[in-house]
Amino acid sequence: MTRRLSKKRFARIVAAYGGDPARWPAAERAAARALAAGTDGVRLLPVADALDRRLAALPVPAPASPRLRSELAAIPAAGAGRFRSGTGMERLVAGLAAILTPRALIGEVTALALAVAAGLWLGANAGGAQAETVDLSPYVLGGAIDLMREEGE
Repeated sequence: MTRRLSKKRFARIVAAYGGDPARWPAAERAAARALAAGTDGVRLLPVADALDRRLAALPVPAPASPRLRSELAAIPAAGAGRFRSGTGMERLVAGLAAILTPRALIGEVTALALAVAAGLWLGANAGGAQAETVDLSPYVLGGAIDLMREEGE
């Protein structure tokens, strides 16, 4: 018995599995092939086929080295015990100490210093111009603000 397939589900299958029907889920393959022969297939399959070809042309990455695999496998084991023991505050401090290393803070401190320096420079070079004040009381009370109104009107 052939399962009925919606156009939305067909589009999801093509997006997830590509344009080759051999990769489509076996339970939905026959129904998907029927939709592929229609206008949805004409619209979706060339795009999926082009993407499949581009992905197939990419170089296959080298497998991870055994050393990298062992280091990655050791990460949960090394960090898990540190956060399970102690009070909540001890766990919080230990977690912050693991994250806030001096090397990790260099970028944040540099960005903060640049922001402060830029603010000081802009404040010193404002040219003495005073900012125009805007009365916001009509807005707060439910009215509209007319920012184009001249002083004294």
